[in-house]
Amino acid sequence: MGLLPLREDPIDRDLALPKPYNMEPEDCYTIGEIAAKFAIAESTVYSHIRKYSIPIRQIGRFVYAPKSEIDHLYKDVVKK
Repeated sequence: MGLLPLREDPIDRDLALPKPYNMEPEDCYTIGEIAAKFAIAESTVYSHIRKYSIPIRQIGRFVYAPKSEIDHLYKDVVKK
């Protein structure tokens, strides 16, 4: 039984790894906070989270999303 041949082009590991997120509550917004901060409905927030594959974490009755991703998503929205 012989060894498998090596790849000619190595795999670019940087592209394959997902972004690490800090999902601690102090580094996240709740869905209610996002809706209030950007003046949009909570259902719209959930829709955008699903559409753009933003990670969420539920702790008790609160659902958290990373501040960095939400700020990036809504960066052009006028804050009220």
